Amino acid sequence: MKAEEQTAEAWLCANYHDIQIEFEPDGSIPPDFLLGGSVAIEVRRLNETRIDPVNGRPVGHNEDDNRLWGFLEKAFRRLPLNGSVQYLVHASLTDPAWMPLGKATAKDIRNAYQQLNGAAGVTDHQGFQLEWTIWNASTVTDPVILGGMDNQNSGGRMEQVYIDNLARLIAEKTSKVTANSAQVYENWWLVLVDYIFPGSRFSHKFNVGHIDKGVFERIVMIDRDGGLLHEW
Repeated sequence: MKAEEQTAEAWLCANYHDIQIEFEPDGSIPPDFLLGGSVAIEVRRLNETRIDPVNGRPVGHNEDDNRLWGFLEKAFRRLPLNGSVQYLVHASLTDPAWMPLGKATAKDIRNAYQQLNGAAGVTDHQGFQLEWTIWNASTVTDPVILGGMDNQNSGGRMEQVYIDNLARLIAEKTSKVTANSAQVYENWWLVLVDYIFPGSRFSHKFNVGHIDKGVFERIVMIDRDGGLLHEW
């Protein structure tokens, strides 16, 4: 199972522990789960996206985060120790669509790090920015990912971010169910795992209001810990 499917399964087991739950009853086509032999359930991570300018494909911001973090971990491990100075490094994506992560960028980071010479500072790189803060109260010597921020978002208030991405994913899943499901089920549900505001219970405060549910009788939004955030 994907991470979001594991989260959805945990939520289903916690709420419907007396009802049979099957994973992919028809194989690798919809639905992802079948509840009690009649309720077909599709699962999707609810994430914020940008449109790739090269191929027009929606790219989740978490994909950009993971790509940058994986690269930085390797790049940082190759940096020489700068005396006894340790850094807390805050990485901000500025233009993830044009972010080359190769040897030239690793060399750019190394040169910027050496120019800091043990001081705090901010360094700009193609597609991202690094803020280097002196970190004295720790014995950690390896790079550790503590968090991330994407400066490129879909714009507008957070309510609109949720509304736009809900509409996109409901339409996407409706199309997939209509075109690919092999059997007719009584009811279809959609379970969305929130990756826009991961690890929080904040999104339930948003006034999303009415949404077009497509083919789904019920749409449920849960957080990464399986806590209920909202349902329609």
